[in-house]
Amino acid sequence: MKGEPMFEKLGDVERRYETLSHLLGQPEVIGKQEELQRVAKEFSELGRVVELYRRFRRLEEEIQQSRGLLDTEEDEEMKRLAKDEVNRLLEEKQRVEEDLRFTLLPKDPNDEKNVILEIRAGTGGDEAGLFATELFRMYSKFAEKRQWRIEVLDRHTREWAVSKRSSP
Repeated sequence: MKGEPMFEKLGDVERRYETLSHLLGQPEVIGKQEELQRVAKEFSELGRVVELYRRFRRLEEEIQQSRGLLDTEEDEEMKRLAKDEVNRLLEEKQRVEEDLRFTLLPKDPNDEKNVILEIRAGTGGDEAGLFATELFRMYSKFAEKRQWRIEVLDRHTREWAVSKRSSP
């Protein structure tokens, strides 16, 4: 971990997060709406990174403790349990590190912009209409999980009228 540029900068990110936390409680920041919004937004953006970084550090400490127990313990059952714990912690550490690397990727400038999505049934009759309906449901659930707001601007449905003719 030490020596990697990513982890060297995470300490600075954590200190900035703590500074922002302190600023959010200052009356001069609270009194200025624009400043408060700027600080709160940056604080919120750094929150996930700092949370993952702290979790990563805790996992490293737990791994060291479990390895120390593995080295000093004489009971075979305890050694086996400590080894299982080290393996579990190493897997979790790897997952947290991947999440951390993902959260540190540069943000797309278009991430904050609105999107208009048009779904059309196209050709294919009833099956195309059913597919378009399912596609809309899928995107709606996707947006709901990310707490995005959905607004249906326009909706057209085809209603098929079937008339029964009487035989002559």
